[in-house]
Amino acid sequence: MPEAPLVTTNPLLALAQHAVSMPITPHTAHHVRRAMVDWFACLVPGAGLAPATLIAAALAEERGAGRARCYTDNALSGIRHAALINAAAAHTVEFDDIHRDSGHHPGSVTIAAALAAAQHHGVPLETLHRAIAVGFEVACRIGMAVTPSHYKFWHTTGTCWAATLIAWRMPSRWPRP
Repeated sequence: MPEAPLVTTNPLLALAQHAVSMPITPHTAHHVRRAMVDWFACLVPGAGLAPATLIAAALAEERGAGRARCYTDNALSGIRHAALINAAAAHTVEFDDIHRDSGHHPGSVTIAAALAAAQHHGVPLETLHRAIAVGFEVACRIGMAVTPSHYKFWHTTGTCWAATLIAWRMPSRWPRP
């Protein structure tokens, strides 16, 4: 029996590279803007509630310097701090988006990560839109791959959080200030 070929690339990185190469059409940009409106509509009420306020208090000493806005207290912080707390705030009131086929809420985590990176690096809106589109694409595909068995033990949104890091870890897409 022939031996199975070795995987020479990380499939997650290959998926992300494919998503980065996709064009951002006017249709896609429209839906990214709609997702951002939905995200902010969920973030605003959640920013003043637990768990977001509790996470912010617990991690206050680890805030770090940066130019990303943490909406629980409207202060600037590092990318990771703002992304984590803003994602929790956007998911708190449970009105955030749902991707039915993957059983998770891609906007709460993807937009939080991409927006924090965009604010920190001062990139154009088009770059933010690309990061959000890539994050949605990767996170939803991973969610579809692990659902429904994964949801028996874990919330898929939390698992796909790792995938959304790609939305802001694209060094070639984030110009340095």
